[in-house]
Amino acid sequence: MRVRCKFKLSTVTERIGSAPKYDETGKHAGYQECSMWDAEFQAARGGTGDENSEFWKYTPSGSLKLATIERMPWQIGKEYYVDIIPAEGDQG
Repeated sequence: MRVRCKFKLSTVTERIGSAPKYDETGKHAGYQECSMWDAEFQAARGGTGDENSEFWKYTPSGSLKLATIERMPWQIGKEYYVDIIPAEGDQG
């Protein structure tokens, strides 16, 4: 079963976090400080007759927060689709 949601990016915030560090053999060697980006999305809403009204019927509210190590080319105020599908088994 697949569910497609539509979210609008509301904020992107930079913060200091940590990422795994590896030695020359590929063995885990602790963590290192790095920039991280928190992106917060809200369920898309809209007026009568537009695509967002259809999404609202099935996902009237919701939020999504992602943290990435690289800043993504997402734009605040722009809407994005998020597909939710099973990781294993029937992909419907």
